[in-house]
Amino acid sequence: MQYKIYYKLIFLIFLIIFVVTSISVYIQVKKQYENQLISFEKSLNNIKNNQVPILSQSLWNIDDIAVDIFLKNLVNNEKIIYAEVIESSEKRVSVGKIKEIDIIKKEFEINITIDSKINKIGELIVIADLEPMYKELKSSVISIIIAEII
Repeated sequence: MQYKIYYKLIFLIFLIIFVVTSISVYIQVKKQYENQLISFEKSLNNIKNNQVPILSQSLWNIDDIAVDIFLKNLVNNEKIIYAEVIESSEKRVSVGKIKEIDIIKKEFEINITIDSKINKIGELIVIADLEPMYKELKSSVISIIIAEII
């Protein structure tokens, strides 16, 4: 009879340890995911501040070679898999492949200021792949689980 109680207690202790460890791992992974997603969003928003003005000047000057080079450099990043410029005249220039799942899609207006007047000359559409972030997160989860077990 005493052995049954011991086994039940041991089972309950392991069950509690498992639940606490699982909750701890979940919280750590969720925080890491949210931080990586915020960082990912910030890097995409930097495109608007740092690169769209260059693109707007190229579009305004009708420099198709510069626009093409701009898009190729943008897609050269492992996170960004597709970039497209839609000009006011509906002409489309795109680089990369479109993916439908596990993506973040951002659209940026391309404007130019002439005589203190803002003129919209197009739109930049960027699609970023979340798969590299997920791979990094998976390896992180494995190391967190190993650390919790030890």
